[in-house]
Amino acid sequence: VTSTSRHEHTPSAKQSHRRHQICKMQYFSLLFPTCILFFTHYLDFATAHQKRHAEEPLRSRLPSSDGDLINDLRFHSRKLLLSKLWSSRTRDGIIEMVSGFHASTSFCFNEYDLSSEANTSKKDEMSGLDRAMKSFSVSCAYILAWQCITSVLNLNEELIDKVTEKFLSSESVGAIKAIRKMITQLKEHGVVDIFRDYSTKDIVSSFLALFKLQQAAAYYGEQKRTEGHSVNKKLLQRLAYYSVFANAAYGWKMEAASNGKLDRGNLRTLVRKTGIKEEDVVAAKWASKTHRPAYFIVRDLKHRKIVLSIRGTFSARDVLTDLCASAETFETGRRGKHRAHHGMLEAAISLATETKETVEKELHANPGYSLVLVGHSLGGGVAAVLGTLWEKDYPNLQVYGYGSPCVSPADARPTTCKNIISVLGEGDPFACLSLGHIANLSKALSLLCEDKDFRSMIMIRTDNTLENMEIQDLQWCEKTLIKLKVKMKGELMYPPGRLFFMKRSLEGSVVSIREVHRSKFSELKLHPRMLDVSRHVPSLYESLLQEMCGLDI
Repeated sequence: VTSTSRHEHTPSAKQSHRRHQICKMQYFSLLFPTCILFFTHYLDFATAHQKRHAEEPLRSRLPSSDGDLINDLRFHSRKLLLSKLWSSRTRDGIIEMVSGFHASTSFCFNEYDLSSEANTSKKDEMSGLDRAMKSFSVSCAYILAWQCITSVLNLNEELIDKVTEKFLSSESVGAIKAIRKMITQLKEHGVVDIFRDYSTKDIVSSFLALFKLQQAAAYYGEQKRTEGHSVNKKLLQRLAYYSVFANAAYGWKMEAASNGKLDRGNLRTLVRKTGIKEEDVVAAKWASKTHRPAYFIVRDLKHRKIVLSIRGTFSARDVLTDLCASAETFETGRRGKHRAHHGMLEAAISLATETKETVEKELHANPGYSLVLVGHSLGGGVAAVLGTLWEKDYPNLQVYGYGSPCVSPADARPTTCKNIISVLGEGDPFACLSLGHIANLSKALSLLCEDKDFRSMIMIRTDNTLENMEIQDLQWCEKTLIKLKVKMKGELMYPPGRLFFMKRSLEGSVVSIREVHRSKFSELKLHPRMLDVSRHVPSLYESLLQEMCGLDI
């Protein structure tokens, strides 16, 4: 072998690094599903045993942990459990799943020779495919984790009641029951269990086909779409100003994590960030409860406002509020349809009960002042529902939400309220995530899983890069996606009020914000960063709005 040939066959440092990354991903794809499947089988087995022997006296237990389910299993039952955990079905499931990941990542790596200078233009494409498969791996991890959670929630109801009532508040117990009920009714919401009904190979192929179809249809749509209405300077200043209040609701911990600034207490952070004097802080509850997020109320003397800022998800109790994701109908005394996210509705009702007296007292003591509700994430959703509940009582009420989640259907309040403004960043994963979005995505994937020829046609039509695709293929992708959407029947929920979409230019140097129609958030799109929560953090919204504003406000 000559020196030249050795050089040609020796992988570069970058190629070796890529191989190492792919190997790590494959190890992860093996370890995580294995642990989840083992734990799920254990829960299923323990639950079945608990139900069979509920009436029998318990046998001898291990002395170290008197009440553990595993110790209620007799010795021969534990042997059966171990054999079940490594049954042929379990092994086949793990092997199939890992093989799917391995085949996908191997395709990404072997398709292109990274050491070849002739394929320089393909390196970025390979990198994109690699990121897409990593995203898919993380998506599967989330789904498997959700399967684990559902296994816990599907335990004997009497057992859950005993455990939760002993350790949790009544609000948390109620939330867990609501989540359990929602999970048992997923099929009624239109969610298709694709991981039960189809093979891993079909699922991986369908994910990739739908990803390419959505990408091509979105690209063609962007070429035709006209820009939305731009934001006037005064409104932009208000959005930037109140984003600081929404971020301050997270207190010193978020400030230390995002900006590296350490304050001695939440109040110090609030005063420093907003410029509000300490004596103008009317009330503050920094610890959240289930269905009652943390909040603070301040007097904004500069703008003659009473500001109620509601914190987003920052604790396990807030997560319980988030997971109560079914839609509930409510009344406000106004005509029209009122329907909202169950957890946010309960949180808004709780906050209304707790804060209304204080708000009315402050407005009465400060004539000419009006009420402003602000919040980020969960806080933005709760602020929107609370603003809907209070819009009859406070005519000049204004709501500003940042990274607001999906709150209500398109034809219901608070989605249709004009006094609510939601700012949504490009790539924010929660801007188009509701039960209806998940149901529609699962339906589309199930249709693709059932039709191999349809998947093949999509891959043929989208075989080229977006810029080099024929106009006929782009049009076909758009029409095909529209036909798919006709078969999707999930009840979609949307971010509330008027929607302002914020994005950076391709060069990354310019940030823009424009008002858009809610249909922009009607689809849960598959892309490499679809679960990137770094695009949702409150400090990002604050910094981008301040950057656009460019003024000392």
